[in-house]
Amino acid sequence: MSETARKAETFPLAKLVKALKRESTHSPKDVLDGMERGVFQAWALRDSLVITEVLNFPQKRVCSVFCAAGNFDDVWEIMEKQVEPFARARNCEAIQGRGRRGWERSAQERGYATTSIEMRKEL
Repeated sequence: MSETARKAETFPLAKLVKALKRESTHSPKDVLDGMERGVFQAWALRDSLVITEVLNFPQKRVCSVFCAAGNFDDVWEIMEKQVEPFARARNCEAIQGRGRRGWERSAQERGYATTSIEMRKEL
């Protein structure tokens, strides 16, 4: 069984479905297909999840969080213990994401700067 298939089996899919409805840019199938192709990375802890994608801009490589859902503390634990090391290992210079305004204060406390509704932490 592939690592992606193993992750998909244990992934909190109900949280993914709910989170993706807010943005309506990806379906759960899009995300699972992207995981299988290596385009998206999925991170889970208990009943929480984060979906990332490494983006290459002309001046910077960025780890982009386009979906995060679940327990607030668990999501930040995923970000700090899983996503940040992954981004550094891939030579990303920043982590950026977008989300509800409720994330803003907590993101700023963790070193992210708010640019409209996008959160970014320089690495």
